[in-house]
Amino acid sequence: MGNLRFTDILGVLAVAAFLGGCAARGAAGSAIVLSGYRAMHKPGGAPRTGAHPAIDFDGAIGDPVLAAADGTVVQVLRDGSGAPCGNGIKLWHSEFNRVTLYCQLHELRVELFQGVVRGQVIGLLGNSGEPSWFPSRTPMLHFGLQDSTHARHDGDLQGTFDPASFIVGCFEPGRAYPADRLVLTYPVRCTDAK
Repeated sequence: MGNLRFTDILGVLAVAAFLGGCAARGAAGSAIVLSGYRAMHKPGGAPRTGAHPAIDFDGAIGDPVLAAADGTVVQVLRDGSGAPCGNGIKLWHSEFNRVTLYCQLHELRVELFQGVVRGQVIGLLGNSGEPSWFPSRTPMLHFGLQDSTHARHDGDLQGTFDPASFIVGCFEPGRAYPADRLVLTYPVRCTDAK
């Protein structure tokens, strides 16, 4: 996996503690993190050019990607030459002045300016984008939280936030979520609690 820095180990421990806390609160499971916020290595161990401005969640091509909160589609990204996000979606959460970013999608299930609700399937997980990974691309969801739609790359953390700090657990249909602050649920289907 390569040489891990002390900060990478702390990040892994923090994510593990967070995921354990999710299960301890009675959630129906958790999501598998491949690369955390500020991680210095990509899934599989390749070094990054700077700190990761998002979280990469594990999954299989075609798994549903869920809106982590109610919002409006403000940008639809298409895979193209040199496009690190690949197929992606940016949702604007206007009441909190925040944007959630969903990248590496196989398929998009929403349109520009469409309103979405928490837990709605907005796309299918894939391995688009990240041209530096060729020929071995890992299926995942790159999930970010930002204060604008400005594109962020490894090392550019300005205006980004650790999504894990806002995630309260797995999406539960019918559950009432707080409306006075930004609350996110996992943007992927949760695994069964063990």
